[in-house]
Amino acid sequence: MDKEKLFDAIDGLFAYDGGAVDSGIHDEVLRAEVIEILKEDLKSDNPVLLSEFLLKYYLSPTLGYTIVDVALFFDWLEEKMDIELRAY
Repeated sequence: MDKEKLFDAIDGLFAYDGGAVDSGIHDEVLRAEVIEILKEDLKSDNPVLLSEFLLKYYLSPTLGYTIVDVALFFDWLEEKMDIELRAY
């Protein structure tokens, strides 16, 4: 899966799980694939995918998100995606 599709998948899964059932993505096969990709990246010598995602989707000053939104994203990673960042 290329990076753009991965980021769209992360964004869509997060949106769906957050209650945006009309615009989000509900696909458990895709969720499993995304989890596998993210966990493999986090185990690598240069884990950058989640950092790049956050920069593109949340940390740009023009997007209007705050650190609270980032914290909610981290909670979602742990609760819905079984990715505990502290483990890496």
